[in-house]
Amino acid sequence: MPYTEINSEITTTTTEASDYFGSVVEFGLVFHKEVSPSQRKGIARLLSAHSRDAQMIVHELTGRIELTRVDNPIGYIKGILENIGEEGFQPELALAVADRLEQRRKLEEKRRETAREKEVSRKCRRSCGEVSKHMQDIRKILPKGGRK
Repeated sequence: MPYTEINSEITTTTTEASDYFGSVVEFGLVFHKEVSPSQRKGIARLLSAHSRDAQMIVHELTGRIELTRVDNPIGYIKGILENIGEEGFQPELALAVADRLEQRRKLEEKRRETAREKEVSRKCRRSCGEVSKHMQDIRKILPKGGRK
């Protein structure tokens, strides 16, 4: 999964993203729905210096929230950042979260594509029916046996 760069300037635009099944996208990051707006802002500020690993660190938080109660998401992120060694961030849960979100995104994309294909097929059938009706009308107008 490509990393997300975070602009050090924090904005407050929030978009609920159906592509992420109830997750919230804010500050260019996908957060678990239980992380509050103020917590998301604090986490984004903390991660502004760690843009390469930012989304994976947020996924780590999501994985932990899914396993147990996390009373202080900002404190959890601070703990992760304090434990990043020379080798960088070493995820435990984040990869599974990222994989699951990607699988869901692909399923949703496939569902949308199938819906688009059905709509196109429906429109084609309707158009074909209209063309057939017009052809019948033309045949009624033309003299029997073709041109004279």
